[in-house]
Amino acid sequence: MRILLSSGEVSGDAIGGRLAREFRGILPSVDLAGCVGASMESAGVRALAGIGSFSHAGWVSVLSRLPWVAWSAWSYFRRVDRFAPDLVVAVDAPGLHGPLLGRCSRKGIRCAWVAPPQLWAWKNRSVPLLRGMDVYPAHRFEIPSLERAGANAFWWGFPGERPCSAPPVDRPLLALFPGSRSAWRDRHARWFVSLARQTGLPLEPVLVHPAPRDGGMELGVRCLTPGEALPAAALALCLPGTSTLQTAMWGVPTVVAARPGRIDLMIAGTRLASGSKVLPNRILGDGIFPEFYAEQATSERVVAALRESHRDRREIASRLVGLPQALGEAAAPRRIAEHVLGRNAA
Repeated sequence: MRILLSSGEVSGDAIGGRLAREFRGILPSVDLAGCVGASMESAGVRALAGIGSFSHAGWVSVLSRLPWVAWSAWSYFRRVDRFAPDLVVAVDAPGLHGPLLGRCSRKGIRCAWVAPPQLWAWKNRSVPLLRGMDVYPAHRFEIPSLERAGANAFWWGFPGERPCSAPPVDRPLLALFPGSRSAWRDRHARWFVSLARQTGLPLEPVLVHPAPRDGGMELGVRCLTPGEALPAAALALCLPGTSTLQTAMWGVPTVVAARPGRIDLMIAGTRLASGSKVLPNRILGDGIFPEFYAEQATSERVVAALRESHRDRREIASRLVGLPQALGEAAAPRRIAEHVLGRNAA
């Protein structure tokens, strides 16, 4: 059996690696290929494309690279055609996987989407492709919006890594997550470092990236992987996204801030749904992590929130205690793989 297992960014690659191991455990002879990163490659998924070609965020970033992105997608789709999958399992990355899944569906290939589009974050967003498709959201609260779109939504739990721990109080680092995608990182990294220094807290600021370069230094501070930074982090400053869930799982008090570009804000501003954009806040139904966006994200407000979060870190950690249970089964990747293969056999 040939399965196209496709990711398009770092967080999706981590989930894809776990799914690949489960698929191979259930069906040892399976042939896995797709758009991969380091995690999926280490799990034995053959690379038809790399996530670096598609890891762009924001309209301006995508449009400025549109010829390269379009060429990369066309080349990837051609390789997919030659691979001739029996089943397609996409992970996240709607910009890449919307066209890919539509193309494969029209050819009669069965498709499933793990971590599908986050419809909950948008007003009246319609995705006709989701009608009748099996989807596996990362979080329970996503199910109603997906079902309204006509998808068959199945959820057992968050399929990513879950290194939950009881946080010690005295940790030495302030972990900065300005994103792994180049456009967002370029916009936020220097500002995040400046904010960390303005706090005056007795914490060492470190930038976090899945694959640090330049000798482990960036903008004059150490650059660490999440696995290196989070066990030693007393506080974090993040963009909205999966990094906020990572910090919450480690019990790290976190402030969320983002300054989108003007064009991105003009395009997306009126389309965003109301309510928190921060995953732990949504999952737990509690505004645990303060969040600031666009004109609200002033340096003064963010610095004040960082100081307050550090002061109240014990109380914040206590409010995160229920997160592991709210994330559902730890065996979610196994359950997803079994269900996808069972539905395909049926």
